[in-house]
Amino acid sequence: MRAIPSLDGLRAVAIACVLLSHFAASSGAPPGLAGPALRECARLGVQLFFVISGYLITALLLREARETSRISILGFYGRRAVRILPAFLACVAVTAALVGAGLLHVPREDFVRALTFTMNVGPDPSWPLGHFWSLSTEEQFYLVWPLTLATLGTRGGGAIAVLAVAFPSIRFVALHFAPWLSGPIWSVFPKGADGIAAGCLLALGWDWLTARRWHTRLVSGPAAWVLLLVPVATIALADHPRPYFALALLQNIPLILLLDRVVRQPADAVGRFLNRRSVATVGVLSYSAYLWQQMFTDPDGASVRFPLNVAGFVVATGLSFYCIERPLLGLRVRLRSRVSRHSTLAP
Repeated sequence: MRAIPSLDGLRAVAIACVLLSHFAASSGAPPGLAGPALRECARLGVQLFFVISGYLITALLLREARETSRISILGFYGRRAVRILPAFLACVAVTAALVGAGLLHVPREDFVRALTFTMNVGPDPSWPLGHFWSLSTEEQFYLVWPLTLATLGTRGGGAIAVLAVAFPSIRFVALHFAPWLSGPIWSVFPKGADGIAAGCLLALGWDWLTARRWHTRLVSGPAAWVLLLVPVATIALADHPRPYFALALLQNIPLILLLDRVVRQPADAVGRFLNRRSVATVGVLSYSAYLWQQMFTDPDGASVRFPLNVAGFVVATGLSFYCIERPLLGLRVRLRSRVSRHSTLAP
């Protein structure tokens, strides 16, 4: 299946934001690097990952529906398991071994939450496995999203996605005017679900937007870049709560416009940069980098110190990708063709 332009380059930008923030705050890093702005940079990188993921997963599901008139639920879950679980389980296993050797401290309940993809529920986790809150959010979302599209169709799925995108604003209002509602709302759409849903909406509305001249002018003109000032401003205002939260509620809009533009126009200056082989390669490695970076960036010094942690991270990322992820790419392709004949639901 032909790759969608610029997505690997955007993944490279997203993982760079996370790595910059976490390594700057790691034990032994030069003092003064870490701060609210860099922490917000990591959060922005994760949000961009969510938007990319929602767009890509939905675009692939819609392409499958067009080509076969069905969505293979079993096929989706099979491909997802092959994509996510082997490298993830390897990372958890190595973490458990380091805990057993006394080199890391991770509560037993954190392993349970990681393995059940519920790290985004409950108290704050320990650092080595704490980043799996975002993977938990994704897996919870994708547990129901293909079924939603297959049973409710694109209109019904779009309505659910709109509600998820509006979730931060709804919860913001509930916190101020009906605090007793904020908990139940959080349980329906966990933190980060709005970013995934925003990407889903972009994929669902892609053809409709393509036919609109005003949209073409918007993403082709300078407005798309001007709107990127919103996430930039959230980084600058990270230690000013009121304006920060007001801008954070709008952050998905410039991110989906950025994604829209670079996919539609991969030949302009930004597109050429994102599609450079070196940049795209970083994006291809981004999942392995996401899994292993936390082990090497503990700000409390429980892991190896800077700059040796950078070398350890590079080695772990390379081993994870070339020894686990890449050998399984062929299996995912075979699953796509084999399972598509079984366990399907019409969209």
